[in-house]
Amino acid sequence: MIASQGVIAALHDFQTEVSVSNTNKDDDRHDALLSRLEWEIGEDLGIPKNPPMDEFKARLWCSGSGAQRD
Repeated sequence: MIASQGVIAALHDFQTEVSVSNTNKDDDRHDALLSRLEWEIGEDLGIPKNPPMDEFKARLWCSGSGAQRD
């Protein structure tokens, strides 16, 4: 990947959080790290009106990924 140091650092932090070896996963930390990664990418791309990092929130959502019901 070719990106700024901010994107690379944010990516590494996010990868550490979602790693199979991380037995201390936290949904809030996941969302915060994802938000930071997406914000850093937006900065690199020069997306207009990118809000301040502390106001930018991202979250993944997947329908139907919960436990199976009888």
